[in-house]
Amino acid sequence: CDTSSGGGGKLFGKYDPSPTTRTPEIIGYVLGKVDEKPVQYPPREFLYPPSTVPGLDDDEEESLLAHMIESQRIPRTETLGHVTSLAVLSDYRRRGLAATLMNQLHQHMRECYGADAVGLHVRVSNRAATRLYCEGMGYEVADVIPQYYQDG
Repeated sequence: CDTSSGGGGKLFGKYDPSPTTRTPEIIGYVLGKVDEKPVQYPPREFLYPPSTVPGLDDDEEESLLAHMIESQRIPRTETLGHVTSLAVLSDYRRRGLAATLMNQLHQHMRECYGADAVGLHVRVSNRAATRLYCEGMGYEVADVIPQYYQDG
């Protein structure tokens, strides 16, 4: 795996037959990044004291409490992928290319970086993208951020 970036993919169309240009036409691309973030756990005071767990003797209670306290000291992270950009030329849309690119990016993030999950931002008004992500790929809306995009 090339780990120089978060990953990405391109889909190429036919080669231009003119002798002056031999580069393929890019008909779509996807870009992403991967970050490690600390996992947020509730502070110790919000944990239930072991004495509220029925059936524990004093030694078990003390052992459980020690384990709970120690587990809060271990820093934990999760590896999260983020889709930063996805585009397909308009003449090539509705052919499954965006889903193919997304699947390629998901696989790359999972296999090369061990991503636990992948997120993205999308305009609420972008129904085609919302349908692709939510209905086609199983994404769920976690939050709607008012005025996330500067132009509305």
